Amino acid sequence: FELLNFSTTGSTAGSYHLTATIGQGGRLDWTGSVRTQPLSLHGALQLDALSAPLVGTYLGSVLPAEISRGTVALQGSFAIDSNAGGPGNTGVRMTIDVPQAQVSNLGVRPRRATSDYVQLNRFTLGEAHIDLEQRSIRVGQIALAGADVRGWLDEHGKLNLLELMGQSTAAANAAAAASP
Repeated sequence: FELLNFSTTGSTAGSYHLTATIGQGGRLDWTGSVRTQPLSLHGALQLDALSAPLVGTYLGSVLPAEISRGTVALQGSFAIDSNAGGPGNTGVRMTIDVPQAQVSNLGVRPRRATSDYVQLNRFTLGEAHIDLEQRSIRVGQIALAGADVRGWLDEHGKLNLLELMGQSTAAANAAAAASP
């Protein structure tokens, strides 16, 4: 992890700009402003060529499958504000807008497998809006270009793709053998 050109002395009070190189060629560019009374953090974020397997390692056991290859790119903005609803509101409001996020050349396989079960050339998400206070997510567009899904049934009739959800073939076979 390499951090370049970090500054908290932007052109206006409380502004910042962070540029970082992440992993094997990924780049982060993050600009925004911070205010303490009331708490306010607004910014824009751009990620380019971030390694999808690196993202997978950060997700750890939350992700039941292994990401073998791919890159992630996104552009977005966020706002975190305390007292967003006025003087009577003591909560924090957080919104995130993502005009575009894209995953390219993605490979996904069960953990410890030797080949990908799913390969996606390009998956794009557009015009997404997340509002945590409203507990809402809106997505304007989803596009998939070039997918190769390798699925089959094993000798017990279980679909191999279930392994991507964390169910191992051995566990599925044991469950199938135990049922009448």
